[in-house]
Amino acid sequence: MPGSDLWRLRHLAGRVQEVYGSEGVEGVVRRTRLWMSRRRALKGAEGLPDGPVAASASHWPVSVLSVAEHSIPQCYHYRVEQKAQIFEDLGVPFATVGLEDPLEAISRLQLASVLIIYRLADSAALRRLIEEARRLGIPIVFEFDDVVYRRELAASNPNLASLPATLREAVIAGTDGYAAALGAADVNLASTAVLADDMTSMNHRPALVVSNGIDDHMLEIARGLRRPDDPGGHPVALYGSGSRAHDHDFAVAAPGIAAWLRAHPDACLHLLGPVRMPEVLQPLAGQVIQTRDALPYGQYLELLAASTVCLAPLVDAPFNSFKSHVKYLEAALVGTPLIASPTVYADYVVDGVTALIADDSSWGEALSRLTEDPTLRRSLTHAAREDVRRWELRREPTSQMRALLDAVAPAWREQ
Repeated sequence: MPGSDLWRLRHLAGRVQEVYGSEGVEGVVRRTRLWMSRRRALKGAEGLPDGPVAASASHWPVSVLSVAEHSIPQCYHYRVEQKAQIFEDLGVPFATVGLEDPLEAISRLQLASVLIIYRLADSAALRRLIEEARRLGIPIVFEFDDVVYRRELAASNPNLASLPATLREAVIAGTDGYAAALGAADVNLASTAVLADDMTSMNHRPALVVSNGIDDHMLEIARGLRRPDDPGGHPVALYGSGSRAHDHDFAVAAPGIAAWLRAHPDACLHLLGPVRMPEVLQPLAGQVIQTRDALPYGQYLELLAASTVCLAPLVDAPFNSFKSHVKYLEAALVGTPLIASPTVYADYVVDGVTALIADDSSWGEALSRLTEDPTLRRSLTHAAREDVRRWELRREPTSQMRALLDAVAPAWREQ
């Protein structure tokens, strides 16, 4: 038996088992009949049609396939894994694959009603997938959570200045591939409203937002932490970076952090991830802990919960204005007060109520306020925890996902 036929048989057997496990014998029979009907409708056609197949999948139960970039764990968690919970709650079958195996992606596409492409650049494999989606009449939703498709904004991002020249040039050049891919979208999907608007300005397609939220796994971890009402003890300020491209963000707060450490010899700064320590902090290295290796998500939340304050500095640059409020969600969830830059966070928090906003010159003052005032710490964390409940997945994010489904596959409400 040829290898390709053997692969198809194995995949078919696996798919039958998957359908049987979720829908039983009736589901296998129903889907088989629908598949055979669909094949008969296509049989005899002279080659592939030039345009989309007209609603051949309209009688199938609406399901969603995500083909996603997965090399950044935090991004994958918020933009892919959270969808799995939302769609499960909505009763809409959901599957996700990478593009490393294009045949697997195209095979799964045969049973999908909606294709969501997350953070993938133009490539031969992606073009083939898009071509197949067009042939099947499946709407294509293109999703970003960062403005990685805008060459001019990437080139002006000061955070890239600390990268090796070849890597910086590659990042900037890579934006063209994302921009080309974005042109294939029928609908745009973004993590923030400002990003959604920008995507529309690029490809002139409608855009919707599904916010980053708080999923059941995060809630379960937070409940298991059993954080005291206020940890007290030696004050610890935590800054976490998931990549090397945030050195200038952290540098915004570094002078104030240095002043705070000098004024509080028992205080400690914990740097998590591949962030470079600015020169102003090097004389205070004895008060700095650096953990370069990425932590499992649960351990990261545990470390965050044990910290006195979470830091979210962002340099005031156009590239950063499209980011979301993830650090606020996580800090509020585990009961750690947040100090953040006005860039992005001024749109999400109320200064002095749910967090402290610090400009370039006030980081040290904000740190001292929180270090010396446990009442303020408690007030901020309690208010923030109540505030972020709106982003628990079953609230705003699910409502937003309903709007997306209504736009691209309204039949989902009938199943």
